[in-house]
Amino acid sequence: MNHQNALVTAISLTDEILMALDADDLERLTDLEAQREPLIRQAFEQSIQQVDQIKAIHLKNLNQKVIEKLMTFKQSIKQEKQQLSRSAKATRAYQANQR
Repeated sequence: MNHQNALVTAISLTDEILMALDADDLERLTDLEAQREPLIRQAFEQSIQQVDQIKAIHLKNLNQKVIEKLMTFKQSIKQEKQQLSRSAKATRAYQANQR
């Protein structure tokens, strides 16, 4: 696969990563990232002047969206964990009062 095809495929996989994030499909996310990472390396192993600038910028923008979605997901997991912790404390307090 040449550098240009690697870049195009990386962009396509990044789109799929965004869809996997929207669907909370972490297993698919992991698989897609494993496929995408070597393609990104291949796409950018030549000098930056030889890389298709428009596609490179598009990939950069998509990557930023992935990062934003991952940060949102991380925050929601953190909030869920806090809620579960509060629920567990309330349950323990209730059980202690029942004895």
